[in-house]
Amino acid sequence: MHPAFALPQRRLLELREEFGLFIAAEALVVGLLAQNTEKAAEWARNALRGTGVESVYTGIEGILKDLLLETDGQVFAAPESWHAHLLAQAAAATDERAAIISEPVYTKLDEIRRFRHVERNVYRQEFREPDVVRNFELLKEVFPEFVADIERLISRYAPPAPPGSTGPS
Repeated sequence: MHPAFALPQRRLLELREEFGLFIAAEALVVGLLAQNTEKAAEWARNALRGTGVESVYTGIEGILKDLLLETDGQVFAAPESWHAHLLAQAAAATDERAAIISEPVYTKLDEIRRFRHVERNVYRQEFREPDVVRNFELLKEVFPEFVADIERLISRYAPPAPPGSTGPS
């Protein structure tokens, strides 16, 4: 592994642990509330899932930002569209690097990004449970794919040699 990826690698390990805890907590809490049809039980299920999806997705964005800073020097985006551009930049190959995330991972993460915006900016009582469940299931599907994409990049990446460099001595 290139030393420039030490921080993204560490953050990926931490995010994998958080994802595992989120999945376990969701199973526990939703299992306890499964038979309860009260509005408060639905709110609790939605709040847990929505917050968990938002938290893991935010961690994904942080890892992508770290990788883009290392590989591209910055995230090229205006503040009002930063999150959308971050994903698009990570999915685009450049002359210097392959795409960081695959097109299928990009498509799924972009859908979760839109949900994350709703989760952060809308009252939870307005969540529709089918939308929350769909995004939770989508996160469970895409997270291992995201991890595989990042691990592939980290294992293969070798930055270009500095100008005038003759290689290792």
